[in-house]
Amino acid sequence: MTQLTTAASIGRLVRDARKQRGLTQHELASLLSTSQSAIHRIESGNQNLSLEMINRIAQALESPLIVPGGRNAMNLSITGETALHGSITTRSSKNAAVALLGPRPARPDVVVSGINRGANLGHDVTYSGTVAAAMEAAIFGLPAVAVSLDSYESQEFGLAARVGAGVVAKVQEHGLPAGTLLNVNVPPLAPGELAGTAVTRMGRRVYRDVLVDRRDPRGRPYYWIGGEPPSGHLDEGTDIWAVAQGYVSITPIHLDMTAHDLIPNLEAWSLTELSTR
Repeated sequence: MTQLTTAASIGRLVRDARKQRGLTQHELASLLSTSQSAIHRIESGNQNLSLEMINRIAQALESPLIVPGGRNAMNLSITGETALHGSITTRSSKNAAVALLGPRPARPDVVVSGINRGANLGHDVTYSGTVAAAMEAAIFGLPAVAVSLDSYESQEFGLAARVGAGVVAKVQEHGLPAGTLLNVNVPPLAPGELAGTAVTRMGRRVYRDVLVDRRDPRGRPYYWIGGEPPSGHLDEGTDIWAVAQGYVSITPIHLDMTAHDLIPNLEAWSLTELSTR
């Protein structure tokens, strides 16, 4: 089997997603404010795409576009002699963050994931790519911090950046135990409006997701996850409570999610019998 190039693979994904939505090349081109010939080049694998363009296509198709790996693992790496800095927005796996480590002569002192637009509180950490990237670093034995701003509208990341830098400095000073990371959530307030900083535990989120039934231009059904933004229980001492009260929340998270207290009860279930029948 001939191995497809990256451009050809992306082109095939664009074509399949477009057809699933029931759009013609001309209709997709109109949504993207480009030409039909440009869409043809993309789908034919004759056009290299920036991450920005991939994101625009995915938004136009209302569908995640790229799922790395398929049946096999996908290894990503960035090489070069120039230090990387700045920001990037992707729809890719958390493993892309670790790819930034690349073949380096020395391990990083600390890995910072973020600043995410939108909070990662309570059960959000099980969905969050921002937290997952920090978890990946912790798996690699690296100190890690995830930073999120509790707003989808605000473009003021300065306070969150300063808070994150301060937390990183403390991590470098004191270190973190193996297999742990810090999840930092910053309320969208001016510096003088902050109530302070709170070390918190994970709270309990309340999700109101709904499955929206939609129709494409040809009348065929497809489904979109919608609903109101999540809320949460305002239990004092939790990350949800702290951010609601105007505090910066710093939550230590351990990779071990085992319910240790349940192990003796499960052992009493005689589960070993299941493998002997």
